[in-house]
Amino acid sequence: MGMRFVLNGFGYITIATIGLIVFSIIDGIKGDEYLTDSINWSLAIKDIGFFKVWMWPFTHLFFQAANLWVYIGLFMMKDKALAFWLFYFKSLETLLQNLIKLAYFDTRPCFLNQELADMGCSCSFGKISGHASTTFFFYLFILTEYLLPLKRKVWLKILFSFLTIVMIFFVGMSRIFYGSHSWNQVLLGWFWGFWIWALSRSLWYYFGEDFIVFIESGYDKKTAKVWFLLSGFLS
Repeated sequence: MGMRFVLNGFGYITIATIGLIVFSIIDGIKGDEYLTDSINWSLAIKDIGFFKVWMWPFTHLFFQAANLWVYIGLFMMKDKALAFWLFYFKSLETLLQNLIKLAYFDTRPCFLNQELADMGCSCSFGKISGHASTTFFFYLFILTEYLLPLKRKVWLKILFSFLTIVMIFFVGMSRIFYGSHSWNQVLLGWFWGFWIWALSRSLWYYFGEDFIVFIESGYDKKTAKVWFLLSGFLS
């Protein structure tokens, strides 16, 4: 029963919540140090050609792919119940992370340094990193709910897992590289993305079967088009 709780129930929420609380306390104590360290790190490597080439697709392509695929998935994914579930929680993640930014109203490194600002900087508040949160939730969801359940060889599943970790990690690092976020803002974004994933997985475990019945009993192409338009409006 204990293992079942950890793997399928609200054990995920417990782990994610503890992580958020512990790091939030650390962040409150050392947040200014993280900001200074992030600025110094960004300035030290910003002119290195390899990092310019390497970081660009992570901060732009892989992040936007996470946003775009959610909406395309409503049409393309065969498992419509899981596609709608992904859309609902992706929308929830986006809404709440923006509210968190307004609650923290924390500065970004690029607000404090003109060299970093010249690399491109958002005008919204910095904590938490939306890129880190979104990609952590989305790619972990795709991995655990779509890729790993496939009947594939073990080495291929290991490869899927490795690539997921690489994308999540370097999307976060790219935000520090461009001066858009500090270390603590990215780490909190990762924790928040994990918390939303944990919530979605836990609730699916308890209500997934009922949700499948609900979607399959009322789903049609007209419904999908309505949700597609609504998703574009919410985004």
